Amino acid sequence: MELHETLTDRLVDLFKALADPSRLRILGLLAERAPTGKELSETLAIGAPTISHHVAKLADARLVQVTRDGQSRIYTLNEAVLRTLTQLASVRGGGAVEADPGATKKTSDRSATVGASIRARTSLS
Repeated sequence: MELHETLTDRLVDLFKALADPSRLRILGLLAERAPTGKELSETLAIGAPTISHHVAKLADARLVQVTRDGQSRIYTLNEAVLRTLTQLASVRGGGAVEADPGATKKTSDRSATVGASIRARTSLS
């Protein structure tokens, strides 16, 4: 990615990453817990190379954070990006972005809400 990417370029990358059903299913699982790549592969019945490909796309879009734990990698949602998406989703007439009315709520509450929404849309519940 370029050092001085535009907001439009950033949003295009973000929405491209979200446009795949398998990636949405991965995000739904990440909303519930922080799995390893192996756990994602087993739970979603997707091969490890395919999981790696999808997680790389999500990480490039900054939706997922990767932490090494010995030989494994543990994947978590990037909650700062989710907060930004929540604010973008609240765009109302005139194109202005309104403040998140739940801004004082704990981050975990917002993540649970976003996770529930993702799970409902991807039939993982």
